[in-house]
Amino acid sequence: MMNKEKQLVLVLSRNYSTGLSVIRSLGAAGYTVDLIAGSYKKGALDIAACSKYVNKTVEVVSKKGSSSGESELLEVLYRYAGQHDKKPVIFPTDDYTASVIDQNRTALEKYFIMPYITDGGEGSLTACMDKTFQVDLAKQAGILTPLQWIISLNTSINIPEDMVYPCFCKPLESISGYKKEMRTCYNEAELQEHLSNLRKKNKNRSVLVQEFLNIDTEIDLSGVCFDQEVIIPGIIKKTHVAQYEKGVTLAGTIVPFEKLGDLQHKIICMLKEFHYVGMFDMELNIVGDKAYFNEVNLRSGGPNFSYYMSGVNLPALFVNGVTTNTRTLDDEKISEYYKTFVYEKVAWEDFIHGFLTRKEVKDIIASADITLLCNEDDPAPGQLFVNTIRLSILKSRIKKIRQFYKHGIKKVARLYKRIKHGIKWRIRKVNNIILRYPQTKKANERDPSSEIPRVIVAGRNYSSNLCMARALGEAGYEVEVLRIFQIKPKNPFKRYLTPDAYSKYVKAFHVCITNRKEKRIVKYLINLADSNRKMLLIPADDLVAEVIDRYLEELKDYYLMPNILYKQSEISWLMYK
Repeated sequence: MMNKEKQLVLVLSRNYSTGLSVIRSLGAAGYTVDLIAGSYKKGALDIAACSKYVNKTVEVVSKKGSSSGESELLEVLYRYAGQHDKKPVIFPTDDYTASVIDQNRTALEKYFIMPYITDGGEGSLTACMDKTFQVDLAKQAGILTPLQWIISLNTSINIPEDMVYPCFCKPLESISGYKKEMRTCYNEAELQEHLSNLRKKNKNRSVLVQEFLNIDTEIDLSGVCFDQEVIIPGIIKKTHVAQYEKGVTLAGTIVPFEKLGDLQHKIICMLKEFHYVGMFDMELNIVGDKAYFNEVNLRSGGPNFSYYMSGVNLPALFVNGVTTNTRTLDDEKISEYYKTFVYEKVAWEDFIHGFLTRKEVKDIIASADITLLCNEDDPAPGQLFVNTIRLSILKSRIKKIRQFYKHGIKKVARLYKRIKHGIKWRIRKVNNIILRYPQTKKANERDPSSEIPRVIVAGRNYSSNLCMARALGEAGYEVEVLRIFQIKPKNPFKRYLTPDAYSKYVKAFHVCITNRKEKRIVKYLINLADSNRKMLLIPADDLVAEVIDRYLEELKDYYLMPNILYKQSEISWLMYK
């Protein structure tokens, strides 16, 4: 058995489930564990923080990649500097925190032990996260890789001419993107749309686009590298893969590394080329009888606790190797293969977002030998997780109910609007008959075959409208009047409000209530236009003259009207005193 001497380990995590796996593994091995929780909101890592193995928790609330978050994280680390006889070990569990300590390696390594690239300086570990670099190493080792292209989002998006479809998009580096940004695109239009959306979020990066593989099985293998010594106790054959967080392991089975046959040697050769010291998580995609390289994460993977539950404590192997180095061969061997596990967080997230039914989630969990969050030895995190999931499900249901009723209310509102419009139209027709407006007489209807032109007189003042209607009528024109009210009359059924409607020269009388919105006059005039021929439009006051002049472009296809060389707003300019 390995040395259980107390050693302080600082677990850095932005994901409570991965962080919790490492905390439990290290705590069970006898190490003192402090959690430095880098979270996007306060309390996001409470599930990991309540583990019985956590000695102390410090929370750093910040957005991923923010400079203030990096500064605060480093400030927390420096509080530990020189405070212990032994250098504390920094154990990052995500790409972001791993990159932060890597970029500040020179200052930190005076006080801490951390994952590193042998003979590499600041930024060397982050450089190894680049997926194109990893693909090159995989090719050199003889591992198959899918076709790939790198598309920059800095400038206009240029899709390569040799792109194949369907294709699969993912971040070039995990620290610059998110799992939810991964997407399969089936044609150029879909790819262009997806890249445009990614550019809106962050244009200062590039995106990796790969040939889409019709995957039969996904393999995950975790282990520890000590430069040229690579420990891989077993591999995970994924039985369920998350749909909400693309590609994340939902459930799987621990099987012997030897199942990969000749591929074992190629994988070890590739990992040795990193010259890396630390935990890693590697993914392969099986298509038929071929195995394709996907990626290597130079930190602990999400399901690493399944190795601990199968007899190998990977986080403790790393800490022991970089401190006392008293491990034995037995510490590296799986005690029992073919145990099944489930990642409850991922399963319930797929349920919440509609990818699995409640029964399917419960069946997957019930059939597993190992659960990664709910653990009898350390029950508090599991209990808090269950309560959190119940609350999330409740919120999701409330959201769906709100959406359902909101959609229903919108449908009812649209129906009510149509009914209201129909009723208003009929009431208006009845109103016009009661007031004996001229358009209610059949003889006054527009006749498309008539040679007598029709003219519309539009104005707010009934006396101006009436004078203009009489003059045009006596000249032999048929006249329609558009009476404009700025506000609705208190009693529209009073005939004395509309004396211009009852001239013998007026063939139709229309009312437009603007509520002081001039655009309504334009819309009403367009609806009033004759579909068979253009009518002459004559303004009877300054307001109407100015409105039809300023909206000349919209109205000129429907009416003949006063203008200056058919230039918009010219009359309005002359009216300016």
